[in-house]
Amino acid sequence: MRPTTTQHLRFLEHSLTPHNVLYWNAWHGVPGWIRSYPYDVVVLHYSLLCMRWEEPFERWRSSLDWITKSDAVRIAMPQDEYVCAATLDDWLGDLDVHCVFSVLDSRHWPVLYPGESQRTRMERSYTGFVDDRAAGAVQHLPGPHAARHVDIVYRARNLPYHVGHHGQLKHEIAHIVEPAAHALGLRTDISTDITDTKYGDAWFQFLASGRCVIGTESGSSALDPVGAIRRFEAEWRPSHPDATFEEFSALQEPGWDDYDFTAISPRLFEAAQTKTAQLLVEGAYDGILEPETHYFPLRGDLSNLPEALERVRDPGETEAMAERAWEDLIASGRYSYGAFAAHVESVVDELADGRVRRGRRGAASWRTLSAASDAYSWLRIRTPRLAYRAAMRRAPWAAHAMLRGRDAMRRRAGG
Repeated sequence: MRPTTTQHLRFLEHSLTPHNVLYWNAWHGVPGWIRSYPYDVVVLHYSLLCMRWEEPFERWRSSLDWITKSDAVRIAMPQDEYVCAATLDDWLGDLDVHCVFSVLDSRHWPVLYPGESQRTRMERSYTGFVDDRAAGAVQHLPGPHAARHVDIVYRARNLPYHVGHHGQLKHEIAHIVEPAAHALGLRTDISTDITDTKYGDAWFQFLASGRCVIGTESGSSALDPVGAIRRFEAEWRPSHPDATFEEFSALQEPGWDDYDFTAISPRLFEAAQTKTAQLLVEGAYDGILEPETHYFPLRGDLSNLPEALERVRDPGETEAMAERAWEDLIASGRYSYGAFAAHVESVVDELADGRVRRGRRGAASWRTLSAASDAYSWLRIRTPRLAYRAAMRRAPWAAHAMLRGRDAMRRRAGG
C-alpha cells in the first residue's frame, strides 16, 4: 500500500480523542464475528471502494451487505469518483451510507452522485492532508535554497488514456519543462520512469533536494460511468501499443473528455512541507493555493514557460514563494490530518443522534476482537500469501490451486 494511502487510512490516529479502530481488508471476506460487533462507526475507505472497477466486483460486493444491518454511522470516503461513477452511486445507495466525503467540488455532485447527492449527506474533503509524522525527520530537511543542489525536481508516471487529456498533462509537462530548463542552465532531476519512483522518507528527501517542483492539479477530464472506457482501453491498448492519446480519443463518444474533475494533490502539501517552491499549471487547487502567493503559475498551454523558468533561476524568489506556502498550508494547521479527524468526528456526532455506544462492551471485549483479527490475518491472509509466493517460484500448479481455494473461502465468508 502506498504511504499516502496508509496515512489517509489511519487519519484517526491524529485525533485528540482516543479511538479503538479495527482495520480490515474486506477483499478477503468479512467473517461473522467481525460483522456482529456493535461498532459506532463504519468507514468505507477509498482503498476498498476502488473494488468497483475490478473484475470480481459484482460477485464480491454482496460480502458487504451486512453493513446495512448495522446501526453504526456509515461513512464513505471515495476517490477517483469519475471512474465507475454510476456504479459507485448505486453501490453507496445499496449500502445505505449516511455520509459521503467527496474530494471533488460540490458542483460535480449532481453528475457523479445523482442518487446519493439527493439522499444522503455530502461533505467536502481532500485527496490527502498534512501528516506531520509522515516524513520522519522532515522538519529538519528544509535547507536554504541557495544550498540546494537541484533547481527543479519532478516525478510522475504515464497515466492511462481513460482518465482523459488532463491525465496526460502530468507526464507531458515533464518532457516539455526539462529541455527548456536545461537551455537556461538549470539543474533538473525530472523523470516519468516508474523505476525512479520515490517512497516514504526518500520522497521527502527528494523534494527537499530541489528549489522548485513542477506539477498540475490531480484528477481527470473524463467521465466513465460504468467503467466502459477503462475496459475498452484494457482490451485495445495491448494490440495498439504505439497508439497516441488522440487516436484513442477519436474512438470514444463525443464529450467523453470534456470534464474538469480536478482537485489538489497530496504532493502539493508535501512540497510545502519541505519548503520547496512550486511551478504549477494554473488551476483552482480547491481554493487553497493562490498563484503568485503560493506557486509560480504556468498557463494551460505553457506559453509563459520561458518567463516562469527565468523566475525560478533566482533562489531568493523561490525561497520566498516556498515560505509563504509553508506558512499558509503547513504552519496554519488547517490542512492537517488532525483537522480532518476533527471534521469527521463532528459529522459522526451529528449523525449519531444519541446512537453512539462508546465502549459499550468494554476494553476487554475490544482487545479480544483485535487479537482475534490479528490472528485471523496471519493464518488466513499473510501466511497463505507467503506460501503462494513460494509456490509460484517452485510449483506454479500448486499456486493456482491455492487461488481456487482462496476464492472458495471468500464466497463462504461473504455468504
